[in-house]
Amino acid sequence: MWRQSTFRILIWLGQKLPVSWRVALTQSPAAAWLRQFTLLPLTQGQVVVALSAPLAGYRMRLDMRAGHRRYALGTYEPEVFALIRSHLREGQTVLDIGANIGYFTLLMAHKVGPAGRVIAFEPVPSVYAMLCDNLRLNGCNWVQAECKAVGDVDGQGAMQSDLNNPLSFIGHLCECGDLAVPIVSIDRYVETAGLERLDFVKIDVEGAEDRVIRGMMKTAKRLRPVILVEIHLNNSQESEGLRRLQKAGYRLMRVEPAGLSPCETLACRGHVLATWSQ
Repeated sequence: MWRQSTFRILIWLGQKLPVSWRVALTQSPAAAWLRQFTLLPLTQGQVVVALSAPLAGYRMRLDMRAGHRRYALGTYEPEVFALIRSHLREGQTVLDIGANIGYFTLLMAHKVGPAGRVIAFEPVPSVYAMLCDNLRLNGCNWVQAECKAVGDVDGQGAMQSDLNNPLSFIGHLCECGDLAVPIVSIDRYVETAGLERLDFVKIDVEGAEDRVIRGMMKTAKRLRPVILVEIHLNNSQESEGLRRLQKAGYRLMRVEPAGLSPCETLACRGHVLATWSQ
């Protein structure tokens, strides 16, 4: 018990630092030392931690072995966090595709409120269980969690596990994967659920984004949601998903620490914001 209490005190002290200091600390060479010799010895598995502003008042069950400390310190992808926060409004309907344990899902739930609707997709059962636990911890009963992968067809697929981290999976679907998962396309899901409104979609699926976008084009053209997608290109080829969105009438902007900039090439990595321009 004293270990977890000490751990929570250290996290609390870190949260008192200015945001810029916290970001610099987690990105510095000292971060690995702090994690190896301070945080990890104090946590034997998972621990519930209070989050920092702007999610003050929320809590998450985290596992420091999986690198979750940045969630607690509010330093995980701060430019993405700020962009999602600025685009969401109360009462909206949003999708979190690749929700992981729910950091961005909680932000979405906070912004749209009980009058809104959040649907979060996370196909890995162990990660999905933590996602559901984090939603229960915060009473977010207007969030619907789905233990499914998202792709371009409905059916069954496989994902490859990370043997060094039981809470981390290579997100793209592959034939050689060792974890069987159900797959659903957004077009089919939206039609089956009878959704007539979709305001925002976040896609972070570690390489499967082209398949996700391919399977949601009918929805994109009909409901025209804002789409935030992380592109994982391992070569200089253009993103098929970005090409489809651009051809359909979406304007593409790159998300950078300094703000948004025009997406001058479809062969890019990182986060891209797609907004309807027609």
